[in-house]
Amino acid sequence: MLLISLCTILIFVVLLVGFKSSRVIHGEKIGFDGEYRLVAGKGVLIAFTLVLVLTSTVRYGFIDTYAYKIMYTSVRNNLSYVDTNGWGIEAGWLYFLYALNFISSNPKLMLFLSALIINAAFVKVTGKYSSDVCFSLLIYFSLTYLNTNNGLRQYVAAAITILAFPLLQRKKLSGYILYSLFVALAYQMHRSAIVCIPLLFVAYGKPLNLRTVAALGLGLFFLISPGTINEYLADLFSESKYASYLDMTHGMGFLRALITGIIPGVLALIYVISVKRRGAELPPIESMLLNVLFMNVLFILMGLKMQYWARLGFYTSFASGIMMPKLIYHLTGKRNYKFIRLITAVCYLIFFGYNIYVNIGYGAMDSFQIDLS
Repeated sequence: MLLISLCTILIFVVLLVGFKSSRVIHGEKIGFDGEYRLVAGKGVLIAFTLVLVLTSTVRYGFIDTYAYKIMYTSVRNNLSYVDTNGWGIEAGWLYFLYALNFISSNPKLMLFLSALIINAAFVKVTGKYSSDVCFSLLIYFSLTYLNTNNGLRQYVAAAITILAFPLLQRKKLSGYILYSLFVALAYQMHRSAIVCIPLLFVAYGKPLNLRTVAALGLGLFFLISPGTINEYLADLFSESKYASYLDMTHGMGFLRALITGIIPGVLALIYVISVKRRGAELPPIESMLLNVLFMNVLFILMGLKMQYWARLGFYTSFASGIMMPKLIYHLTGKRNYKFIRLITAVCYLIFFGYNIYVNIGYGAMDSFQIDLS
């Protein structure tokens, strides 16, 4: 517990400095009482990222971390082993590890670069789009950070697609092509990244457009009759290492779905309805973030039935963290926002503590210890 305790204390200090030093940047009016952004300095963003990266680098393990360490040493100077793919995973990841071994034979390099890619991606898009950057960073730390130390390949793949998300702001063919290339790269790390292509099609356009509603409808059909899609997925993954996901449910069940999916989804729905009633026009990138948020809600709810869907939330959860400050601001108003933000932050931190408690019960925190070797 020493490592996660030190990390939490340092993050508290960084975010307290960030909240205190945040400056207001007035944005465009979109039908309400003058939107504004609370922006943190670059030093706060860098410090926040470094604390998380260093914590993840010095950890001895966490759930599947030890398996990745073995994987790293197995591919060392052994290209034939990479080609035969003894681990039964995407070759792109194995070639990535093979290349890193030329720099260092210590698996810490893998942990460092993976943590850097993952955390830098979340911090970058948060700093670019959140209306209250430090609040969004606190949400990321409370809900997502600890989980990024497990499922390493998929989180790296998700981070690559998240880094590419700003390319969609160009609204040009070149931006879509570049985004697709990033997805192709992520696909080499984890095949689930391909979901970002149909996700782009669904998310583009106004909030809750026809394509988004149709996708949500299909998801609801799955929740009502999961067996139909299960049969298709069972055939698709019958020879894959991912077949085990079809029989597993999301780790924390309904509580996680409530905190990470249902509540943000309800707030987003209220926000969208209010915007439409006022006849206001949302910026395209915000509309996309809202649609990605709705898809995240769907993945989480479907994840209650099957872990495969819950893990697709790796690619969409960033939208919820980015949009929550604005959704809360819209609901509470400027006068009450900071007080409600404080109450909400405390709730997120309680959930963070509960998440650690659950992982202690699983025995996962036993290996989350400082290892400098």
